Amino acid sequence: MKVNPQQSRVDALLRLVALLVFILGVLMVYFTYQNANVTGMSPVIVPVYYGIGISLLIAGFIGFISKYR
Repeated sequence: MKVNPQQSRVDALLRLVALLVFILGVLMVYFTYQNANVTGMSPVIVPVYYGIGISLLIAGFIGFISKYR
């Protein structure tokens, strides 16, 4: 299978954005876990932050393993 340079650049950019989204999800989950008890964050909002962080993790992982065609 022949890969042209533009396709490989788009693929690399896609993986870079996916990696940044994945890292953002990891940081969001980590800081929510660390700061939930320390700062007195409302227990009602904590699952929302976990849900957003896990959604970012999943989207970043899927984007990282995907292939641009």
